[in-house]
Amino acid sequence: METTVIKFRVDRHVYVISTEYIQQIFYVKQITPMLHMPEYVIGSIQHGSSHYLLLCLKKILNIGECDEVSNKPVLLLSFNNNKYAFLIDEILALEEFTQNSSTVGDLYEKNDVVFQELPLQHVLQSITMPPLQQTEQKKIIKQQKEQFRPFLLFTLYDKLYAIDNHFIHSIVPLSHMKAVQQLQHDWITGIYNYKNRALKVADLAKKLHSNSLKEGSVIILQHDSKMLGLLIERIEGLVDIERDNIVSESDTNQLFEGYFHYQNSIIPIISSQFLQKNIDNYGLTTQEKEEQLNKEQNEEDLLLFSLFHEDYAIPIKNVVTVLEFSKTNITNNALTTNKNIYGLILHKNKTYYLIDIAKILQKELIPNDESKIIIIKNDVGEEFAIIVDNIKDIVSVPSSNIAHLSNTTSLSAGIVTLKNNSLNLFNTGWSSFH
Repeated sequence: METTVIKFRVDRHVYVISTEYIQQIFYVKQITPMLHMPEYVIGSIQHGSSHYLLLCLKKILNIGECDEVSNKPVLLLSFNNNKYAFLIDEILALEEFTQNSSTVGDLYEKNDVVFQELPLQHVLQSITMPPLQQTEQKKIIKQQKEQFRPFLLFTLYDKLYAIDNHFIHSIVPLSHMKAVQQLQHDWITGIYNYKNRALKVADLAKKLHSNSLKEGSVIILQHDSKMLGLLIERIEGLVDIERDNIVSESDTNQLFEGYFHYQNSIIPIISSQFLQKNIDNYGLTTQEKEEQLNKEQNEEDLLLFSLFHEDYAIPIKNVVTVLEFSKTNITNNALTTNKNIYGLILHKNKTYYLIDIAKILQKELIPNDESKIIIIKNDVGEEFAIIVDNIKDIVSVPSSNIAHLSNTTSLSAGIVTLKNNSLNLFNTGWSSFH
């Protein structure tokens, strides 16, 4: 079962917890000391109009002390109608995990790595102090969904911004995503490998005419069946803002749709219409809905590349990965007498033949800084690699725009029509690749 969770770090330990328990995430600004309290109580912390006991999760789990507190993240959890504020060390990601039950509690699996859920029952049993009484009235709680709007707060060059939670699929560090190709399309900065699938990433700093970020996090936005990454500096928290406290702009098609006051700052809200439009324009089909969408809309994702100064398209389903030619070690071909083999490459402990298309076609190919290596898996499961001039783009194309030419004797497997331009469909089943 897929469950959306927050992945976070406490000392050297990584835990996950379902978002159903998470009321808000915010950062420590000021603490009011409280005397004669259990050791795990750091003090009282105010967030909005409410006060909470700030609890040291390290102390409760017997893994350390909460020596550094300032600017650390706080998980505000709601459990059995009570709210608890836990100090943690770092928010790592918001993602979907596969949930499995075990004798030690719920486990969450992702990419063959298993994470343990925060043992919430054990944690709460260790807390002897009752939570501070909250000031919210029952009527407000019942009407919270109607009266409040949920936002994710994030920073960009130390300035706070807000984005509507409904667009957020997940949040991952940029370092966990592999850059495939840089782009200069409007504010799209590049194509990244996310879960072995291509994801276009938009650079908000570029849209704001600031210097592009080199590190940070990527908010993966989703609208209907498409995803688009948004590069930010860091996550600041999750907040619910009363709709009456939001000042709206008259033109919601511009970058900011409005503003609200939060902790002595005026926070701009990224326009929902602006996000929806850009996700529709630049986003790529999500993997979860690809099969359904292909049946309904008959679209196919294609990787566009240049080879011998000619443009080609290859289905994304046939692309294992894309590597930088200049950063890939190519060994001599001592395992075969095939003269069409350029050499061998090693990727993730697997060896691939690098096919020399230039020699087969009797053309000249001089790799440069833009050259890439595409590792391909054809429709019968054979895997090999080729050198290309560069990567152009990734696009979703209606199947009606692809004219297939079934053959094994040509490098072309058909023609792809993109607007007023036509290009060759790369033939992964070409007999020279065998």
